[in-house]
Amino acid sequence: MQIRPAQPRDAAVIAQAEANIAATPGLLVGVPHEIPLTTYQASIQALQSEGLYVVAENGDELAGHLMLDPMGMVRLAHVLRLTIVVYPTHQGQGLGKRLMQHAIHWAQQDQRFDKIELNVRATNQRAIRLYQSLGFVEEGRFIKRIKISDGDYLDDIAMGLFV
Repeated sequence: MQIRPAQPRDAAVIAQAEANIAATPGLLVGVPHEIPLTTYQASIQALQSEGLYVVAENGDELAGHLMLDPMGMVRLAHVLRLTIVVYPTHQGQGLGKRLMQHAIHWAQQDQRFDKIELNVRATNQRAIRLYQSLGFVEEGRFIKRIKISDGDYLDDIAMGLFV
């Protein structure tokens, strides 16, 4: 398994993987095909200089991706927003931990940033345990933030790590 910088050519695979995962309510906030391909391409391009966007490859197949996106406002510029997605056929193999360790190390080396933040569904105990094992702490809870169907909601947990 290799972690490398994402390239614009990866955008279609990343978009399709997110659409597949988002088809299961509660895993990702977006619904399938809600985010256009051009948005993925633009994020990859922008984060090459402003933040971090990496993919994990298993041979010639993408297995996951992670991005650290700086918050743009001056008083929040020290904070990175984290998004991580491990593709279903590669889950349970330690890839999420490797991607997270890579991101934390990267953020620790960049003097612009002091903190990584993320949101995780309260039902995603596996991810919560991973984040806690890496030093993230719960900073708050958004009650019924994610609407997965009429009358069915999930809480989002805000977590952070000072690097």
